[in-house]
Amino acid sequence: MSFPLPYASLLELRVAVSLQHAVRFTFRGAEWTVEPHELAQAPKTFAIILRGWVQEGPLAGSWAVFRYSDMRKLEILPDCFAPRPMPLRFENWDPKDKKRSGAPV
Repeated sequence: MSFPLPYASLLELRVAVSLQHAVRFTFRGAEWTVEPHELAQAPKTFAIILRGWVQEGPLAGSWAVFRYSDMRKLEILPDCFAPRPMPLRFENWDPKDKKRSGAPV
């Protein structure tokens, strides 16, 4: 199943997380391909966030967190992935650093 949406559908993200399908989307002007591992709500801002392993994009080869409201042109890819152990916390990020597109919220 692969189809571009004009916005990042929360339902499609939930399906991708549960079926372990990689996703591609635009986030703050950059293209990303991500293994989505968890949808959550940020404890301080209550924003919906996606935690995932970046396959392609500015932070390829690392974990990143994406604010749902900033995601565009979501595609669910046919590629499946094996779950990775997710870190308990994301290290080496500064939420005030605007240069890091995938910084946690």
